[in-house]
Amino acid sequence: LAASIAAGGGGRKAHILPVGGSGADGVWGYLEAWAELEAQLRDVSSSDRPSDVFVATGSGGTAAGLAIANALTGSRMRIHAVCVCDDAAYFLGHCDEMIEALGLEGSMDAASILSVVEGFKGSGYGRTTAEDLRAMHGIALESGVLLDATYTGKGMLGALGCTAAALAGRDAASFGEAFHGLQGRHCLFWHTGGLFGAMDGMLSELMRSGEVPTAAAVEAAAPTSP
Repeated sequence: LAASIAAGGGGRKAHILPVGGSGADGVWGYLEAWAELEAQLRDVSSSDRPSDVFVATGSGGTAAGLAIANALTGSRMRIHAVCVCDDAAYFLGHCDEMIEALGLEGSMDAASILSVVEGFKGSGYGRTTAEDLRAMHGIALESGVLLDATYTGKGMLGALGCTAAALAGRDAASFGEAFHGLQGRHCLFWHTGGLFGAMDGMLSELMRSGEVPTAAAVEAAAPTSP
């Protein structure tokens, strides 16, 4: 398509955006975002700085961008990407592709800079459960933070699951072989939006009624293709 647009003349140009904007260009956005985070933490004491960062990952761009930025700046934080689809191998592979695209191969590799959390994607991409909705409802009521059922909801549940296991001294094997474990007790959740995903009516109805949809209702509202 891009070639046909360019061949049509008239000086038009086409730029192909990968799924989720998760290409090398998109990584630059997270390099800038990381610089903004560092600026916000400038006056925070070393003992209070985040030790770990959790983020939901669906196409891999955010996770790769944060991991690369963290490594380039020499930050001591650990980046944990919570899978909402696919698996650790896919996201590590994508991160390695971004490292190569930026000409950084040889100086870092995905397995060293990115921790991947598995076990929270449920029955598939865009699919959720009554239990997950109940948790997102509780988080919204307690903190005012809205989470969507596709991305940030699963990301937050992954973050809470990992931290709860660490505090209880439980085995983290269920989070996958690519999970590096927590390196501290100060965890930061990187909220990637998803507000429109929370406007499908399911969560808003829950917020109004205070009732949790049944498992059958959640299944009926889920996409036909995971």
